Amino acid sequence: MYNIEEAVIFLKKSGVTFGKIEFIIDRSDDDFLEKYGMPQLNSVFIIEDLLFYDIRKIKFINGHYLNIGNDGLGDICIDISNDKLVSIDQFSKQCYINQSLSDFIYCLYLYKKTFIDVSENLNDYEEEQIFYKIKSLFDDIDPRILSSENNWWSEVIEPLQYGMI
Repeated sequence: MYNIEEAVIFLKKSGVTFGKIEFIIDRSDDDFLEKYGMPQLNSVFIIEDLLFYDIRKIKFINGHYLNIGNDGLGDICIDISNDKLVSIDQFSKQCYINQSLSDFIYCLYLYKKTFIDVSENLNDYEEEQIFYKIKSLFDDIDPRILSSENNWWSEVIEPLQYGMI
């Protein structure tokens, strides 16, 4: 499907570190967490408010969500019933992010490689073209990522479509 190891290597070269997680939960992302850990994004990366927690701050919410971080507006959680990554705001409204943690890391990689690394001096047309390229790449991973304007990634990349970044 895609090469998560290539993504992790690229992100590490970009300044992202991965902190090891010392617990195991019965989920498909165990291999990813054991091998790479949680990403710690640098300040020049993608979304400045995005923060993943270390083992001391990770906690369960309502016994159903594993809170692994924060995006400045809500908690970044893994829904332990299906491994999906969601953001939950202060009103308990759920916002879809990705099918899994490893898919999320791969999407961060694609976003950085496709937009962040080339973002200087782009005109509106170029930003719009990058939006469509990212949309195509994301649709190949999971068509649900950008299927609603209320989804997490939609809020991040849709301003590209209108030349607003």
